[in-house]
Amino acid sequence: MSANRGESERSGELEPWLEGLRSFAAEAKFAERFAECARSLENELAELRASVQASDYLGKLDRYTGEPYEGTLRLVASPLCRTGGVLNRIWYRDDGSGVIHCVLQPETEGGALGFTSPELDACVWHEAAHGVLDTTVHLYDHDERDVPIDLGPRLKRACRGWLHGMREHLVRSVMLRLIALDKGADAAARRLAEEEYGASAHFRGFLAALERYETSRRDFPTLSDFYPTLAAIYPKPGPRPKAESGSGYPWGPSIPRASARPR
Repeated sequence: MSANRGESERSGELEPWLEGLRSFAAEAKFAERFAECARSLENELAELRASVQASDYLGKLDRYTGEPYEGTLRLVASPLCRTGGVLNRIWYRDDGSGVIHCVLQPETEGGALGFTSPELDACVWHEAAHGVLDTTVHLYDHDERDVPIDLGPRLKRACRGWLHGMREHLVRSVMLRLIALDKGADAAARRLAEEEYGASAHFRGFLAALERYETSRRDFPTLSDFYPTLAAIYPKPGPRPKAESGSGYPWGPSIPRASARPR
């Protein structure tokens, strides 16, 4: 929010606003009330924990890509968000390890509140795949992060440049293949019908290529080894804008080059 307003986090209008929220929360004894209400969700949280442990999300992603996720993944169940969705945040430490938070918004079924959303698989695999594959994309020294790309009118606002589009094609196609392998083709088809990047003419090419990768693991032990095949599907970048911002990649995570695994 601060960056969008051209402010630092500790200047401008944001900090006084946050301080007002802190003061209100203290006066209203919000923390005590939240702790009291949270106890009523113990059964739902236990169900969520059991579901996540049984799903082995990171283990399946590790085996699929051939490259372990180096970092932490935290699922945060919050009853204070609107129902039916997730909020995600990913950033990287100086050593290159990832930090992923997925805030799970509650679901209501039969009048009961819970957190085992049908979107949970897609949410976790999408964000965890960023933790592994963003580094893969950066291994190839792309210098097109600020170059615009036309992926069609439906993605005009979602895609913020060549590199951003490449990463989203990669992680979302991997997420869909993991759902297909774990939950079946019907579950993957339902997710694909809702997939924002399904509107891209190149997205199904990524999915088809990944199926070839799955049957060619002797030749491609890791997804990084297979990455040039996927990159060849994606359109080449156009000319760089004359006026560059020089701010790098403000809308996404910055990955320390020194920590990137060698090709």
